[in-house]
Amino acid sequence: MALVMTVTAFGYAGQTLATITVGAPSGTLKCNTAITVTATLISTDGDPFTGETVKWKFSSTPSNSDKINKTPTTTNSKGVAKTTVTLACVAGNRRVTATSDGISAGAVLSVTSAGLPRTSTLPGGNPAGDLPIGMILALFAVLIGGGIIIRRVATSPR
Repeated sequence: MALVMTVTAFGYAGQTLATITVGAPSGTLKCNTAITVTATLISTDGDPFTGETVKWKFSSTPSNSDKINKTPTTTNSKGVAKTTVTLACVAGNRRVTATSDGISAGAVLSVTSAGLPRTSTLPGGNPAGDLPIGMILALFAVLIGGGIIIRRVATSPR
């Protein structure tokens, strides 16, 4: 009599990605400025997911001039991958998405209209310096009023 037994064992030495969290500055951002965006990858064990490639893209944007400055990037020992984005001066929200191992997450970045560009040929700044407009108007009123008072005194009979 012979007993034959077969045992199969499966093991996985690597980590399994559980979550991605994308972090970006909040509020309204300046256009044409490099903005740092991060993706934090956590394994199913709750540990940082290190050495993993993260691909970045805009999943929605109002401008074709928005730019991701580096993609893909790789997570560090804390499970964080970083890139920078430069947003065009077009008002609206953009969604930047990080993807790794089939899991994606994103963050919304917002730019407001920058208004019309400065077109003056005058030197920059206020020609009256840092004086508040109320003080300038009061000074102007005193000068005008003072001139009228001086004329009245000079022309009044005695």
